[in-house]
Amino acid sequence: MLKHVQPLRLAAAVITTTCLASSAALATNGMFSHGFGINAKALAGAVTANSQDSLAAGSNPAGMLKQGNRVDVGVSAFMPDRGYSSLGAFVPPRGPNQDSGNKLFLVPEFGINYMLDDKSSIGLSVGGNGGMNTEYNISVYGGPSRPTGVDLSQMFIGLTYAREVLPGHVFGITPVLAVQRFKAEGLSPFATAAFSTRPGNVTDRGYDLSYGGGIAVGYQGKLSDEVTVGLAYFSRMFMTRFDKYSGLFAEQGDMDVPPVFNAGIAVEFLPGWTLSADFQAIFYGQIPAIANSGAALPFALGSDQGAGFGWDTMSVVKAGLQWEATDNLTLRAGISHNSQTFEPSEILFNVIAPGIVRTHASIGATYTINEHNKISFAYTRAFENHQAGTAPAAFGGDQVVLRMDQHDLGLSWTYSW
Repeated sequence: MLKHVQPLRLAAAVITTTCLASSAALATNGMFSHGFGINAKALAGAVTANSQDSLAAGSNPAGMLKQGNRVDVGVSAFMPDRGYSSLGAFVPPRGPNQDSGNKLFLVPEFGINYMLDDKSSIGLSVGGNGGMNTEYNISVYGGPSRPTGVDLSQMFIGLTYAREVLPGHVFGITPVLAVQRFKAEGLSPFATAAFSTRPGNVTDRGYDLSYGGGIAVGYQGKLSDEVTVGLAYFSRMFMTRFDKYSGLFAEQGDMDVPPVFNAGIAVEFLPGWTLSADFQAIFYGQIPAIANSGAALPFALGSDQGAGFGWDTMSVVKAGLQWEATDNLTLRAGISHNSQTFEPSEILFNVIAPGIVRTHASIGATYTINEHNKISFAYTRAFENHQAGTAPAAFGGDQVVLRMDQHDLGLSWTYSW
């Protein structure tokens, strides 16, 4: 066992680093990442029935059992390019194109799994769930000239127990601790009694932290030697309020994390070739701070019915192809597509949260170095998308066009025993 101590010490250090540094810009499926774990990203997240590593609990807790004894350490370079255009008074000074800064984010991840016996395992998964980030070097909504934008990052820590209850049929459960960090800048036009129930807690208060949690449950079962199915449900994560921004978010600063449902199938249609497909529903519409309409006055920011982003439930379809090309090399590719979450009338507040990319393509590979060590990579391209809408009359009634595309490059190391 002593020969495994050094890798485990390294893993412990990565946990600490992840907890302190985990941050993500606006992720690929609205506020959420398209996959948890580098290998899952390479399959565009189509892993509910085809779990890949000790980050598997982020997609299906039951998938942890087949991972064996292992540690996974990874980091992704997330590179979003987002902005908007408007020719009217909505953007002072007027101009056709405005780009957000902050175009590189490093997102670490860590997982460890340990087999209790041949039918059960316990594991820990830590990683960035997603978030949103914009920083425009202008006063988007008027008011004092300063950067305008928001920064929300989310981190999940999940402890998973998985057990095979019948041959080929596994259930898993994961209590999840969630941590959020948020700040807003340049929203001073809304920091008045006309727009907010708490004008002093709308903008420029620095970072605030929110804590909470929920639970995830999952099932993975083999219908035959070639066919595996999976189901998972992640409950709403009940979070403490952002007190510094109780005049911005609905329900006095409450920003819970929405529930998620995953269903998937994986088919080994030829020896070494596996095709997987997933359906995912992200229930943004259940969280008032995200779902409440921001299209009409009065905004009443901070109240129970206060303005939000107008997001509805997002549906995502994913497909992945995996080929075990040699004993040492596994190749992966995937594609996913999601529904648009908001109507054109909701454009006003989505300028600072432009979650509009819809189609993603991914590739990746794992190379086995020796009995204990592997390295993996994944690259995802979220193709450029545009969303047009009209700002409320109080803000000029202008036609506004949002734009976003993304690159995501990840690397990971696996130590198994």
